[in-house]
Amino acid sequence: MADYQSNLGEIQVRRQAEADAVRALSLAQDQTRSLLATTSDRTSIADLNRTRGQLQGIVDSLSRIQPGTTAYAEAQTLLQQANNKIDQLQ
Repeated sequence: MADYQSNLGEIQVRRQAEADAVRALSLAQDQTRSLLATTSDRTSIADLNRTRGQLQGIVDSLSRIQPGTTAYAEAQTLLQQANNKIDQLQ
């Protein structure tokens, strides 16, 4: 019975991590769509700072995704792209 309870607890933790990962990935994808929809030819300092801030929000969402979840691989790819874009805007 103790093993069952322990296993059940582990399953619940993994299910929660998976749900959180899917939510964070969805949020990052929504933020990316929003950024792309509003970014045309941002050239002013204020526009570039706004874009950096939006990209940082995307990075924060993606960074919350834990290894071992189904969203992790895609999140790592998107995270690399977002960080590269931030570096380009420096």
